Amino acid sequence: MQTTYIAIRDHLEQAQAIVGGRDAESRKLREVLQMVIGLVDELQFVRQHVRRSAQIIAFPGAAEGDDDRDVGGWQSPFDD
Repeated sequence: MQTTYIAIRDHLEQAQAIVGGRDAESRKLREVLQMVIGLVDELQFVRQHVRRSAQIIAFPGAAEGDDDRDVGGWQSPFDD
């Protein structure tokens, strides 16, 4: 797990511990924090798998040397 995700998860767990009340609002807030922790874990899992699989994806019909930035006449505004 990357350091960023560990730090985020740690802060969320600390926030969960701080919200220690037994009232309904505190319980709901702890549930929300637990859901966010789950989403952070899921995001980390997905990013690891996308990064690995991105190295092996081949698009059918794409020849070596094709300009992959031009897709149907549309070009990303982030390309130079």
